[in-house]
Amino acid sequence: MSSLTIISVILVVACVAPFVWISVNGRRKRQAMVDRLHQTCASYQFKDEGCSVWDDAILAVDTNREVICFQKGMSPVVVHPLASITGCSVSQQHNTEGGGALAKVDLCLFLGKSKNEVRIPFFDARERLDLNNELMLAMEWKSRIESLLKAK
Repeated sequence: MSSLTIISVILVVACVAPFVWISVNGRRKRQAMVDRLHQTCASYQFKDEGCSVWDDAILAVDTNREVICFQKGMSPVVVHPLASITGCSVSQQHNTEGGGALAKVDLCLFLGKSKNEVRIPFFDARERLDLNNELMLAMEWKSRIESLLKAK
């Protein structure tokens, strides 16, 4: 093997290794979040029947016990009974500057007759600039929650 080949291999490994490390570390963080949610679900004695993970947040539902669970980062899990939810919507806020780019996406849960609302943040441009599939994910959860509310 020539020295040029050895140097090329070393450069390729040096360039690819950080991306592999970031990917593996991201998977570990996501799995740790899911494991933490499962532990919390076990303590409340309900099971996760479908969850969505994005950035540092997770949303799950248990249709048997009729609850929705949400956790962002290391904050405690927030549990809302479906019986207390009267409706939901997706809130989209746009920047007034810069061509009206999407600035924030929240899933709004309306609680009780007073229409108090709980906002579940899916995207905030102040925290992260790139919008992946958070808007689509919020719309899917809106549809899912509405179908659960109609079924009860």
